[in-house]
Order: sequence, then structure tokens, then C-alpha cells
Amino acid sequence: MYLSELLTKWQKEKPTMLPYDSKEFEESLFPENRNKYSLAIKLLAFVGAFIGAIMFLIVLFILEVFKNEATVLFIGLACLVTSLLFSRNKHIEHVMFEPIILVLGILGQFLIPWGIMDILNLREPFWYPLFSITLIMGLVVLVVSKNIILRYFATPTIFLSVLGIIWESKQFDLVHLLIALMSILFVGMWIKEPKILSQYNFLADYFNPVSFGLLTAIILIFSITVNREFSSMYFTQWWVSSVILLGLFVYVIWDTLKLLGLEKWTLAICSIVILLLSPTISSPGIVASILILVLGFRVGHSYISMIGIISMIYFMIAFYYNLNTTLLLKSIYLMASGILFIGTFFILKKQLK
Repeated sequence: MYLSELLTKWQKEKPTMLPYDSKEFEESLFPENRNKYSLAIKLLAFVGAFIGAIMFLIVLFILEVFKNEATVLFIGLACLVTSLLFSRNKHIEHVMFEPIILVLGILGQFLIPWGIMDILNLREPFWYPLFSITLIMGLVVLVVSKNIILRYFATPTIFLSVLGIIWESKQFDLVHLLIALMSILFVGMWIKEPKILSQYNFLADYFNPVSFGLLTAIILIFSITVNREFSSMYFTQWWVSSVILLGLFVYVIWDTLKLLGLEKWTLAICSIVILLLSPTISSPGIVASILILVLGFRVGHSYISMIGIISMIYFMIAFYYNLNTTLLLKSIYLMASGILFIGTFFILKKQLK
């Protein structure tokens, strides 16, 4: 925390002029961090909670509880409601309650669709009502729950449910509108983060889980493009998504250069970027990964940049693997791309000085 470090430095220089208690200051500024435990303890707690949940399900199977549809629905509702109530209780902050809240929420979201489908006797094809139920539950959990992890899981659940509804309705081209909405939300949230949080304080609790949930959903949806045979059967015209992402990429570059006072380089840099990425227009996952990487550097978030690098490596490998050409030409394309990227880096580094 840079503010804490600065205040500590001033206190050492002039202790009489600035009385400062670092622990009290951080607790007053970040009250949610008062009862934080180490990552190892949390992991052990989560593992124990999941093992307990699995054992609970096994016992229910042995007792043949799941043969009664109403019982399945009742247990699912009880788990979900209990999870939501516990997550909203400010007095429950012990390390053992977080994994319990998470496990109850996941069990509830798993059992409720099962119970509803059985009660309504919905058999194949049953995907449309299933996706509709998971969409509604995701919205409820996102709005009502105070647990960060449940909110995070609810965000990709919502968008993946919408993707499932699009797939079931056979309107496959609507996936590009979904990607446009998700990408605009993701980029806009991080670029306008200070303005959003200053004007709408209540969104502070939603910002990180929703933004990282969007990031997860974007990568998962673009993973469809890795399997060319499957994606070509249902989802086509991926160049549309690539064009949308390129437009957002140009916006991020323009906003970054404007912030640095280097607007005169906007046209040149954007032209080079579009030229470099034009061969990958049929693989929007690569464009999305580079957009995530650049956005991470723009907002100074190392986790976003790291996710962008990992996803870019994954989608680049998949792109070259799926090229319908000889291994020699694939190697030439790979070397040429590396030379172009390295050359562009040194040129921009020299010019921008």
C-alpha cells in the first residue's frame, strides 16, 4: 500500500508532527481486511469444505434422497438461501465460514436446476430450460450474495448461460453481440474505474469479482475457436468478433497515448498493430489476449497482464497448430511473426524516447 508506506516514511522523518498507527489506519481504511488469514489456511479450509460437501452428497445418494424431486429442490433451495444469508451477515467473518458459504452456494446452484427439471419432467431436449434456470440463479447470486468468490463464479455463469441459450436457439451469429457486450463492459470498467467507483460507491464490492468474471468468460468463450471443426459447425464469422476487439484495442491505445501526451503516435501505432494482427483475424482469441495484456499494463494490474500473456501463448499455439499448411510454412510464419513483434518493439522504444 503506497499510502501506508508514505505515511510510515513521514513518521520516521518527523515522528512528533505525524502520529500514525499503521495497523489502526489500515483497519479503518480497509475494514474488510481485519479478519484475513493466510492463503494456506484458506486453501485448507476450502479443501475440507469441499470434501465435506462430497461426503454429504454421497450420504444423500446412499439414503436415496435424490429419488424424490421435491426433496432435491428443497435441499438446493435451503443450501442456496443459507449461503446468501450467511454471506450478507457482517458478523460472520471467521475463516471457516467462507468455504462453507461457497460450498453451500455451489451445492444450491447444482441441486436447484436438477430438482426443477425433475419436477417439471423436462427431458431431452432440456438445454434451453436448464440454461434459463442457471441464468436466473446467476443473476440472483450476483445481486444478493456478499461473497466475492460466489459473485465471481456467478458472472461467467450468467454469460455462459446466455451463450447456451444462443446455441440452443440456433441463432449462432448472436454470439458476436454477446462478445461485444462482454468486451465493452470489461474494457470500460477498467478504463473508467476511478470515475465509476467515485460516482457509484456501492459498486466497489462488485467491481473485482465482476471484472475478473468477465475476463474468465471471455477466455472460455474464445476457447471454442481452438477446436475449428466444432466451431465451424455452429459458430462462424469469427472475424466479426476480431474486428470488434480491434476497435476496442485501438481505443485502449489511443487512451493510453493520450494519457502520456503522445497523441501524435496514435495513427502510426494503431496502423502497425492492425497490420500485425490482420493474419490472426480468424482467431479472435489472439486479439482478445493481446487486448487483455495491453489493458493490464494500461491500468497497472499485473494479474490481468499475466492472464493476457498465458492466454496469448495458448491461443497462438492453437492458431499455428490449426493452420492448414505444411510444418515448414508454419515455422516460417512463426519466425516472421516473432521478427515483426521484436522489430516493432525496438522501433517504438527508440521513437517514443
